[in-house]
Amino acid sequence: MKNRKILLVGMLAMLAISCKKEIKEIGEPASKVDGIVADWAMARVLMTDKVPIVEESMDITEYFATAAKQPNIKFFIEGPDTLFSVDTAGLELNFFNAVSGRWSFDHPLYPTQVLLFPTNRTDTVFMKLNGPIRTVDNKLKISKQVYDCTNKLLFRYDLEFIRKSN
Repeated sequence: MKNRKILLVGMLAMLAISCKKEIKEIGEPASKVDGIVADWAMARVLMTDKVPIVEESMDITEYFATAAKQPNIKFFIEGPDTLFSVDTAGLELNFFNAVSGRWSFDHPLYPTQVLLFPTNRTDTVFMKLNGPIRTVDNKLKISKQVYDCTNKLLFRYDLEFIRKSN
């Protein structure tokens, strides 16, 4: 009887060791740079007031829909430079604080923000990534936070763009 228990424990131990999950390679992660390089047209704008205790959000897409042209942004590469250009002609609000400049990610493999460096300016525009950005993704979701002069968060724009072309 004792031998059977030892044999049973030994078999269970071998079974547990042999049932180890096999780790499979899934390949190289998709390039985030390749994913963002495209022409993007604005599809939706949500503005969230961060000052009150209870945050209030408002969809302001209609404000831009009545304009002759939707805001858009183009991310592209020329030689070693990563560049952007914005077309907000005729609009009073430019979320990007510039019409052109350089861009980069905060981390090359695992970006959480797109950093915009406007031409002829020293400030940096921080745009938080709110979703994945791969070549197969047709939406670019970013947000921009707006602060007052004391660095208090006032509101946030959540922007959604649709890929027009690569």
